[in-house]
Amino acid sequence: MCELLGYSGTRNEELNLLLREFYTHSHDHPNGWGLALLDPDQRSLEKEPIPAMKSHYLKTRLTAPIRAEALMAHVRLATIGVDQYTNCHPFMDTDCSGRTWTLMHNGTIFSYRPMELYSRIQEGTTDSERILLFLMDCIARETEKKQHPLNDKERFDVVEHVAESISAGNNKVNLMIYDGDLFYVHSNCRETLHSWTRADSIVFSSVPLKQGEWKPVPINTITAYKGSRAVFRSVPHKNEYIFNAEQFRMLVLDFSSL
Repeated sequence: MCELLGYSGTRNEELNLLLREFYTHSHDHPNGWGLALLDPDQRSLEKEPIPAMKSHYLKTRLTAPIRAEALMAHVRLATIGVDQYTNCHPFMDTDCSGRTWTLMHNGTIFSYRPMELYSRIQEGTTDSERILLFLMDCIARETEKKQHPLNDKERFDVVEHVAESISAGNNKVNLMIYDGDLFYVHSNCRETLHSWTRADSIVFSSVPLKQGEWKPVPINTITAYKGSRAVFRSVPHKNEYIFNAEQFRMLVLDFSSL
């Protein structure tokens, strides 16, 4: 499985120490790395389908200060699929109102029929990219229904619906999503996503890092942050992921038959 690192703050902060430690985890997650800097007035997305610790570009990148008000970083351990740029996280897309969304995912969608059609139009082959495409269509439908660009609460409601829906069927859905204003976090698997709250920021990591005081993210709950402040939190759903070896065996068999 992949590992995720996210940051949501109220000021532009240097994050090199966190990133350097996080990217050492590529020894066990060798199938690609990604980095998204998500300031309101400027976004950048950098990724390569190689281990982070073998990337000459990333090594050089980390020698200069990396500052952001919001950030996502990812190291990939592929369940299925080849090592290629279009399979590296995070993923970005723009909704019908011109809002840019960024998403990364740790987990596996074993079965969710409404997402299957996106396999024909996505750039890569990951279920994670299909989650973002599905979310964009859900945003478009709700925008058409409301007849105006969605406000913070309306966007949160759509993300909540998507996270709960795709978690059904024992799908593992650890998500970080940023829409330019709200930073959303969701986990439906115990002890696989953690947070460290500071005075004016909050950091999220699949595995607690050496720096900081970490606690598990509330399970089966979607929470939206502005900076370090939780502005929306859902009622917990019931779709907790429980590892099932037979599910993985069938997934690999399905993929190998393609």
